[in-house]
Amino acid sequence: MVAKSCADDIIITIIIDEKVTDGSYFNLVFWDGNKWITPDAPLLNGVRRQQLLAANKIKEAPISIADLSAFEKVSLINAMLSIGTIELSMEQVLERQPNSKCGKDLFKIIGENQLRSVGEL
Repeated sequence: MVAKSCADDIIITIIIDEKVTDGSYFNLVFWDGNKWITPDAPLLNGVRRQQLLAANKIKEAPISIADLSAFEKVSLINAMLSIGTIELSMEQVLERQPNSKCGKDLFKIIGENQLRSVGEL
């Protein structure tokens, strides 16, 4: 069994011009109760994201910080993560609920002006 460090639990999401883009190693898809929506301005147009868009399983839309409360949950996707593999409720994201094991945020939202300091996290 591999012990997981507290640092492994921190998920970084990037915001530019008040719009949600994507994460440090993943794209985001948000569930609105009816469909999956991905931000329309990702920094990286990932392979899984492209596949899901082409298959009409997700839709693109602008997503601002203010829009986040309209969603039920968020899933993190990349070449090795499908929708649903890692999901967080929007309550966890918006209320910045700490991980009970480490007492750290599960989801850290950073802004454009903080991008230079990401290496310090």
